[in-house]
Amino acid sequence: MHVLDYFFQPRCCACVGASNNRMSWGNWVSQNLLAYRKNGKVYLVNPKDETVLGVKTFPNISAIPDQLDFIVIIVPAPKVISVLEEAIENNVKVATIITAGYAEAEEGQTLQKELENIVKKRKIRIQGPNCNGFFHVKNSINVSSQPNKFLKDSPVTFITQSGYIGQALSYWGGPRNLTFGKYVSVGNEIDLTITDYVEYFGDDPTTKVIVLYIEGVRDGARFRKVLQKVANKKPVIVWKTGDSEAVARAARSHTAKIVGSHQIFQCISRQLKLIEIRDVEHILPLSHAFFTHPPLLGKRIGIITFGAGFGVVLTDTLTRAGFEVPEFSEQTQRRLRKIIPAYRASIKNPIDIGASGSYEPDTILRPVKLLFSNDEVDAIIVANLGEGEMVIPEAEQIEGYIAKKLQQLEQKLNRPIFLFTILTEFDSKTVKQILQRGPVYHSAGELTTVIKGLYQFYKTSN
Repeated sequence: MHVLDYFFQPRCCACVGASNNRMSWGNWVSQNLLAYRKNGKVYLVNPKDETVLGVKTFPNISAIPDQLDFIVIIVPAPKVISVLEEAIENNVKVATIITAGYAEAEEGQTLQKELENIVKKRKIRIQGPNCNGFFHVKNSINVSSQPNKFLKDSPVTFITQSGYIGQALSYWGGPRNLTFGKYVSVGNEIDLTITDYVEYFGDDPTTKVIVLYIEGVRDGARFRKVLQKVANKKPVIVWKTGDSEAVARAARSHTAKIVGSHQIFQCISRQLKLIEIRDVEHILPLSHAFFTHPPLLGKRIGIITFGAGFGVVLTDTLTRAGFEVPEFSEQTQRRLRKIIPAYRASIKNPIDIGASGSYEPDTILRPVKLLFSNDEVDAIIVANLGEGEMVIPEAEQIEGYIAKKLQQLEQKLNRPIFLFTILTEFDSKTVKQILQRGPVYHSAGELTTVIKGLYQFYKTSN
């Protein structure tokens, strides 16, 4: 077994610091971990209460009758050392330390040095301290504060130096079917680092995309060596904090990280083919785009809208990002005019269906087929689907049908088709319906990030 396998598929594990207090980490993690009992044995350790969550507890690790692979520690910082020493005596392989109050706080630096001395013995591998644990949906193990009900498997692995960013993104992404299948909060990285997890999941066949939230990197040379290997075979998306004094101060108090130069990191990112983004809320839409859309191999974008305004907005955002919204050839425009005869409807690119007076599915589907067959664009955006039902309720059925056909056409032609509207699943029944089958993008910035990330990865991979 790889040493990290003991975290993600332990045969026997324990929560040290299990609690009946519903407002405590010991309670949240215990609840989540108990659901793992169908795959492995789970024990709860609490020296005071005989039961936690209705389950018998044990006063300490030594009292547990089975050999433990993994423990999660949620006890006050001064008690962590004694728990680890007991774990080593009992041949526990790995430990997650949720407990905070170490190098990120001045008074905890001595405690962290004591932990570092244990790490040097290399008899146990440690995640944390000061972290939000991890989860692996396919393996049904959740050692985080995030409730199991919010977890849904996906090929995206998120490795982060901030636990709560991953948690908040999971809550936000769930209704849009944008989820993390695996999640690791590295905390202060007293032993295992973000690089260790990248290397592990880089070899994991169920991980198609790796996402990193980085404040600082400890061993730059090893990070570079590992990422050079991993980013050549699967997309690695990176959100790296900046290097202002305010950001550096926040990082030191968060995970004791020293924030490196963002300019240097950008240079390294380009060399290693990392996909760097600057908006954390774009992490999930971009990461899922790699397995919901075909490869994007060029910079020419066609736009079809139900109104000219968003055609202008999308054109502006895309061209500023270095993409092209080319005017279609005269021959293509003549053929488009036969499909969209209304003289008020623009057919140059963007195509404005809204001015055509027609809401027939072929008014959209036929131009999409034509543009790809003429090889005048590399991808197409269809904007404003889901907005018709606001005016004509029965349009929901028509729009849903169009979206379904577009999603089928995308797979058949193996060319990217992006659906765009600022409405969400909470605003439009059509959007909610579309999201059950595939993605919808809700801002020009979000969609441009997705297009840019796809193009960057496939351009450097070919």
